[in-house]
Amino acid sequence: MLIRDYFALLKYGDLKKICEATGFSPYLVKTRLKKQDEEMIEIVETFYQKKIEELKNAIYEYQEN
Repeated sequence: MLIRDYFALLKYGDLKKICEATGFSPYLVKTRLKKQDEEMIEIVETFYQKKIEELKNAIYEYQEN
């Protein structure tokens, strides 16, 4: 992804899902993103890539019907 401000992308629901998946607290996720921690950026990138793929599949299924 070309986006580098991942903190700005986070919505509360997305943050909650990332916390559930990783076991990190919201504070830790936000802090690590503000510090541009590469591991956290990779986690968030993967989360959004999967979310985009799900949306693409939903659109494709809708177009078929």
